[in-house]
Amino acid sequence: MRQAVENIQTQLRANGLYYATVSPTTSVEPSIQQINIDFAIDPGKRAKFDGVVIEGDPAALPMRFSGPHGGAGRLACLVGAP
Repeated sequence: MRQAVENIQTQLRANGLYYATVSPTTSVEPSIQQINIDFAIDPGKRAKFDGVVIEGDPAALPMRFSGPHGGAGRLACLVGAP
């Protein structure tokens, strides 16, 4: 059951629900030899991306912009030794 809870949490996080909680409960029905598992999900607040802020001396952090045709595209920050 632990793996099922982890899988559900992984899917919730993939959809921005980083604070979601998953609480499994079980009930047994011996007459039909069955166990029921219910997952109560509290989604919590959805996380959102609010932009990027780069502070400090621009010369201290080498950056390059690359795109499919040499224009603007993805920002790559090179951190560490050159």
